[in-house]
Amino acid sequence: GTQPQKIRMELVVDELGFDGVIVSDALVMGGITRIQPYEKRIVDAFNAGIDIMLWPELDYFDLIEKAISRGEIPETRLDDAVRRILRMKFRQGLFDEEKETRPAPDDEVFTVEGKKFAENVARRGIALVRDTAKVLPLDRKKTKRVLLWFAVQEPEKVGETYRTLIDGFKVRCEDVVVRTNGNCLDLLKLEDAGENFDAVIFLFDVHISLTHVCRPRGAQAECLWTLGNTTRHHPIAVGFNSPYLLMDSPTIPTLVNAHSAGDAIFKALPEVLFGETPFTAQSPVRFPDLVGVDDTL
Repeated sequence: GTQPQKIRMELVVDELGFDGVIVSDALVMGGITRIQPYEKRIVDAFNAGIDIMLWPELDYFDLIEKAISRGEIPETRLDDAVRRILRMKFRQGLFDEEKETRPAPDDEVFTVEGKKFAENVARRGIALVRDTAKVLPLDRKKTKRVLLWFAVQEPEKVGETYRTLIDGFKVRCEDVVVRTNGNCLDLLKLEDAGENFDAVIFLFDVHISLTHVCRPRGAQAECLWTLGNTTRHHPIAVGFNSPYLLMDSPTIPTLVNAHSAGDAIFKALPEVLFGETPFTAQSPVRFPDLVGVDDTL
């Protein structure tokens, strides 16, 4: 439509000076399939400035050709998209026959510079949402024994998946105890058995998929009760992959949003919790309707 075209041309191209390729998100998602029939959304997306479509049907090429023939898509729009794609390929050296073609690196392989960049973003992005118990930052001199309680969907993989995070605490603490999921009274039972920790950290890794909403569930969700059943400790809750834990448990006293999961975040989190790097980010999520949640955060 007119408004998307205006946004693309006046904002992205003219004001921001972007001369690269614009790629759509999936064109089969409910946000667009519910408001436009297939052919119209393809034509409108192309006219709005999308150069490469994600997940159109196999008849996409014929559909675009017919729309151009009917005058629904200007040939200048097609020429613009082709030029942008060819320019991108040229910049990547894809037309240089003498250039050595190297296989793409594995998804898990990153350059040293890329790792440093990711870790810097992680440090700057970790947000302190609430700390009514005033337990952060942790004092390294006083924090010798730490309990890391993982609230996860795959507890059998904790040692492998979160190795970088666990190791980060091991180099800072004398004793690191790891627990996963369990019963809501498990922490209280540990206390009754005489266990004592200088810090208790609950780590909620909420994996997002198309099959469920972005909320802890099952044994993972029970850990929200576990961290509230304590008489001696002031647990710290950390959210990975979801900034919405306060929606499920508005009374969490200390909450940190790490936003995502991965080695960059796992390396940065202990640094931030121990005050080696200060909290600088703010949570992008507001909870004005929840009791005890400050909407200014």
